[in-house]
Amino acid sequence: MPRHSLPPCSFSRGPHRLALTTARLLQALAVSGLCVVLAGCGAFIEEKRRPVKPHPLGETYGQMYDEAEHEKCRNRERGDGRCQRFLLRRNENPEIWPYRDVPPLKWPEAPKESVYREGMTPVEYWRALCKAEAGEFIYRTVEVEGVYQVRPRKHETDYAMADRYIVEDPYGNTLGEEEAYIAFTYLAPKDRWTRELPGYSYLESGWHPGVARPAFNGDGSLREKPSPGRRFQRYYGFDQRRFDTMRMVWVESIVSTIGFTWRGIRRPMDRELGIAGGELAVVDLKTNQLLGLRRGFILGGQLPDGGVSWGGGNVCPDYMSVEGPGKILRRNKHHDFGLWFLTKVAKPSGKAYSE
Repeated sequence: MPRHSLPPCSFSRGPHRLALTTARLLQALAVSGLCVVLAGCGAFIEEKRRPVKPHPLGETYGQMYDEAEHEKCRNRERGDGRCQRFLLRRNENPEIWPYRDVPPLKWPEAPKESVYREGMTPVEYWRALCKAEAGEFIYRTVEVEGVYQVRPRKHETDYAMADRYIVEDPYGNTLGEEEAYIAFTYLAPKDRWTRELPGYSYLESGWHPGVARPAFNGDGSLREKPSPGRRFQRYYGFDQRRFDTMRMVWVESIVSTIGFTWRGIRRPMDRELGIAGGELAVVDLKTNQLLGLRRGFILGGQLPDGGVSWGGGNVCPDYMSVEGPGKILRRNKHHDFGLWFLTKVAKPSGKAYSE
């Protein structure tokens, strides 16, 4: 294999702007991990470029953030969606812990010594990070009926996924992990395509006014407003085929004993070279003890305008061999990328949820 050649990349995102039918959305989620050809995806341009810097206001601002340019763009062409590039800001994704009297989760500290060396290419640095840090670290396994989502992941637009800095965790981000879709991704039973991931009988989540509702209404309960004192949502009943089977109920307290959360991580010169890292943690909610951790890195495709194609890239750890119709496939990522690791730590019991 040539020095800078890499396996085909995978596209972790699906269509966002179309109103999909049930069948079309399920199909989109099922194939979202297959390799496709994208502009900048896998084209790891390694010649010298002018230095790439974050926005002067900080990395939570998009590289092109400029309110004056946004106004000029709007004046030139009203309704042009491309104007939003000049107003990109990082999504806030607050953690919603269910028990406030429990000591906070202790995340692992970053290594004291960096593997970065002056003159490394993006591919060389990514491979060094993968070898030194990436992996799945499982300390204890449990069997559960359902899990609690501590940190709902907001939707990232295509423009955000082409910005070098503002998305906190491009490694862990997929369409199926976003707040409006995750309940449909995590609930059992799974169909033939993903039967090795049985999913859970229920998913619970904290709620605040900024959390988006599911993309589909299910039986109507998904649009019910919270009543005073009920700040948690419990999803159940989805059969992975018909959206009207999904149920949601507001509750005062959760029944889950296991939760999961995530964060982006930074390493020296990573974003500058088109690399981003992220961690997914599985925790015992009664103690916030860490049960399992997945740490990984994505190498995005370099774009001519100085951005990075995070939507398609090479990742480590990757989504291992998955049995599809008639053959074994390998994916870098898939719509249930988080579920793939979570079920190794918090194993679904297979019991059906009953109110």
